[in-house]
Amino acid sequence: MSRMERRLILTTALLFLSMRLFMSAEESRFAAQAGCTSLYADGKDNSFLYGASLKITDPILFADKLHTSLSAFFGTVPDELSVTISGAKIYQRNIAFAGAGFSLGYDFTPSTKLTVSAATGTETTASGDLYLVKATITFPFFASMGTRLSLPHSVFVSAETRYADTRLSTNSGEFGQGSMWQWNAAAGKGFEWDSLCRENRVSHSTEIFTTYAGLYGQAQATLLPATAGYAFFPLAYFHADGQAVFHTAGFGAEYTLKNGGFCFEADTALVLNAYSKTCGFYKYTYQKTLLYDGSSAKGSFEKDSYLKDFALFFSVRASYSTGQLSFCAGKTVFLPIISTETKEMLGIKNTGFSEGSADKSDADKERLLRAMLLSGISLVVRMKL
Repeated sequence: MSRMERRLILTTALLFLSMRLFMSAEESRFAAQAGCTSLYADGKDNSFLYGASLKITDPILFADKLHTSLSAFFGTVPDELSVTISGAKIYQRNIAFAGAGFSLGYDFTPSTKLTVSAATGTETTASGDLYLVKATITFPFFASMGTRLSLPHSVFVSAETRYADTRLSTNSGEFGQGSMWQWNAAAGKGFEWDSLCRENRVSHSTEIFTTYAGLYGQAQATLLPATAGYAFFPLAYFHADGQAVFHTAGFGAEYTLKNGGFCFEADTALVLNAYSKTCGFYKYTYQKTLLYDGSSAKGSFEKDSYLKDFALFFSVRASYSTGQLSFCAGKTVFLPIISTETKEMLGIKNTGFSEGSADKSDADKERLLRAMLLSGISLVVRMKL
């Protein structure tokens, strides 16, 4: 797997994992936080996510069993996110997003609680390249909704769904649209215990859970010379339809330690790609000029995979609170184990480190090591207002 292809997998995973960093804030009446996450960093090519959020907890007073919160968040990735697949480079620059959310919880008993949450927002991209044309991928609308039911004996079940509209645009206008829908369900059990360290009470808690998730995406694009955005576009007509379906199953655990103002958190999960399928259809016609003969072509593809791929997530976070202020630092590691069949389905070449000279191979290995060490680092400052 080449460096650019590893970068696509790493940045995509860390981008979704980092969204929760800026869509939640420390529990207090009024709280604000700001921070950044290194989506990809190897000392030369770096992509950082910057974000901030504001959260108001329990704006409805005198409701002992009813708990509410309101939040707003925004973020940006000012650097270039790029990937090279089968020799074609695709990149997007200056990504920005913003949105708002709320949560509503009710305590039926001290051990039976129900929480419902929702969020919505929008995303824009300033510039980009999709190989055929200079174009951007934007999400003008995205939304999420989730629920969690806590039961006696620290048992819980939860479900969440997310939806996003997708638009493909050039400077001359929109030429494609699509949508993505993701859902997941989880169940688990928590454990809590205390210990003493130098006469200080230390609180421990852990959760063991299992989860199942699905992702469905579809897109259509029709490209004409008028919407291509530049002269000498070789095609008179291009149309493509595509769909992708992924189902994953996994299990994991979370651990939290609290000692005064210090808090340490660690979580890990192993995810199995239970089923995946991609299919599509395309057709195009060249312009009839001195350089092109006006010929046409069309084709289709369909590939699926069962129980082929794995991914391991591991994250650690440490925070320290000084009353009104708290500081948090964390590191997330994402390790994909992808089969040859899936690489072919995604157009990823299995290059490894075998190509090129020995010096180049050593340089690539050193760069990969730096990327694994520097990517996924988060720094956050929280303030209780």
